[in-house]
Amino acid sequence: MLVAIDGDNDVFTLYDAQTGKSLWTQTAWANWGKTLAFSPNETFFVSANGSSIKVYNTQTGSLLKTMTSDANVEVNTLAFDADGNRLVSGSSSRSKSGSNVLNIWDTQAGKLLQTLPGHTSAVTSVALTPDGNRLLSAGEDSTLKLWDLKTDDELTSMTTVAPAVGFHFLDEGRQVLVITKANILEVRETATLKLLKTYENTGFFTDPNYQPPLTPDGQYEIYVYYQSAFLKPARSFVASSQPTTVSQQVVTKPTGASTSTTSVKPSSPPVSTLTKRYALVIGNSGYKAGRELAGRPLNDARDITARLQALGFTVTKHEDLTDKQAFERAFQQFGRQARGADVALFFYAGHGIEVAGENYIIPIGATLEQKEDVRYEAFPVNTVLEEYRELGAKNSVVLLDACRENPFRSWGRDGGGRGFKTIDLAKVQLDNLFIGYATAPGSVAQNGSGRNGTFTTALLKYLRQGERFDDIFQDTTNEVLTMTNNTQRPFQTSSLRTRLIF
Repeated sequence: MLVAIDGDNDVFTLYDAQTGKSLWTQTAWANWGKTLAFSPNETFFVSANGSSIKVYNTQTGSLLKTMTSDANVEVNTLAFDADGNRLVSGSSSRSKSGSNVLNIWDTQAGKLLQTLPGHTSAVTSVALTPDGNRLLSAGEDSTLKLWDLKTDDELTSMTTVAPAVGFHFLDEGRQVLVITKANILEVRETATLKLLKTYENTGFFTDPNYQPPLTPDGQYEIYVYYQSAFLKPARSFVASSQPTTVSQQVVTKPTGASTSTTSVKPSSPPVSTLTKRYALVIGNSGYKAGRELAGRPLNDARDITARLQALGFTVTKHEDLTDKQAFERAFQQFGRQARGADVALFFYAGHGIEVAGENYIIPIGATLEQKEDVRYEAFPVNTVLEEYRELGAKNSVVLLDACRENPFRSWGRDGGGRGFKTIDLAKVQLDNLFIGYATAPGSVAQNGSGRNGTFTTALLKYLRQGERFDDIFQDTTNEVLTMTNNTQRPFQTSSLRTRLIF
């Protein structure tokens, strides 16, 4: 829905935002309403002027009720909770006896439920967190405040670059996008209001060459206009049907001009359209003739399996595969299962080496007394890529935490054995393929000192629902660099042509 407010004639007109058709026109406030908001299910909307808030039926435009607060305040901003049963209003003082308070209303009964002291200057924006237990408010003094609605306590306060005029909650309410009057956007952690990311100089979406930035979780594109912004699901997503809380600020104009606000129906974090997800996970640790890896690759495989299952993958896991034939059987089974998948992922943790320009994964029973034995006893990574070509998956991911030290030191100094070689994707001829290595070509990955290997420890930290995979790998890379004091740098090669979002 979209409401246009005619400041000259004091009327509301409701339009269907999809067709542009006018649905009804009704008399509004004298000098028009200063701010308005739709209920989450769009059955009614509210408009404020002065100290009063009017509730209208969306279908007919009829006035349902009027809620009035202290006559010495002026309501500046409005926001509903997720189910539309509560409404928050933020105000400014109209006289010396007034105050910049926050009021919470029962929309069904039309009664005031509670009042919070607000800010030292006019309240510019408000929003209830998706769980309905906390309130986020902003003031003309450039402060952000988080309130506990059960105790009325102010939990924390931070200063923004400019007064905030709107909020969008992200990541199931764990983060919030803050829209400021300076047209600078901030992403903050909801619980602490800690600044996580800043968007500057984005331009306006009306600009011919506008490139919408993505929210940190990769789920939404951000469309900025003067002191406002709206979110659109990233192209790799479809919106789910469950609403979450979104607060929008109406940009007002003086009498003599018309203004409008779009009610963008909020939705929960979008669900990826990549529904057919299959993964093969292998962890090798108990090497018979080489260096045992203290069980960490097994932990890596188990923990990655659990995480992928939580992300909707059907996972086949193997531990301590003894020989090359066992790998071949595992991939044969995976090929039958994952044919035509939206995403096919292979994760391996264990020993891996490069010999004569080829990369190999090493079974735990391989002896490899000389490097010529590798081609007979180890499993070539190129075979993995050949299997992927047969699968016909829309997106293919290979993650190799396999560049640990060469366990076969008797010949490791003579003709290979240290780290992996980068695979030339031009020769692979497979679109939408991502290969992630635990470390750079020719380097050695650390086995770690805790439960997991170093690379997998970092990967588990960032492998979460709704994240763009290239962002996941970039964050993992930075984490590994920090953990290893810049001695281990994960590496990737990619032919992805779409935004792969987990």
